[in-house]
Amino acid sequence: MLSRRRCRSRISSLKRPSFEALFAFVWILRDPAASSNPEILLKEANRLAWLFNWPKAEPLYIRAEQLFKCKGDTRNEVYSRVGRIRAQSETMSWVDVSEILGKELDLPIAKSDQKLRLWCLAAKGQRDTRTWRSIRYRPSVCGRKLKESPMP
Repeated sequence: MLSRRRCRSRISSLKRPSFEALFAFVWILRDPAASSNPEILLKEANRLAWLFNWPKAEPLYIRAEQLFKCKGDTRNEVYSRVGRIRAQSETMSWVDVSEILGKELDLPIAKSDQKLRLWCLAAKGQRDTRTWRSIRYRPSVCGRKLKESPMP
């Protein structure tokens, strides 16, 4: 069993974000267009996305996509674009989102990069699952009940 003194020393030795880092993130959130570092923007957008704060993540993904396009970094440009599509998916047709993400999956870079492919598949799977659930729980579609049919 650890003594209180050892526990406190372990807790105090954990890295805490510096004031400068916190200030930078607040500054980025207020004006994403002012930042010229796409990696920082993408990292913060992903953090917000993991917190399900898509409305705040959207402008960061948009700006990161623009900056990666200017740098010629296709992989991260596609990654940012998929994040932007996910962030905007609540305001778009689910079918349209699924089609757009399907096109992203067909890109050669998405086929060759496993992490990027997983990111695209996760986004597409989330949309397709929601689409299926909304159809499945309706009383009838096309004259027959879909509750009897198995999930694909």
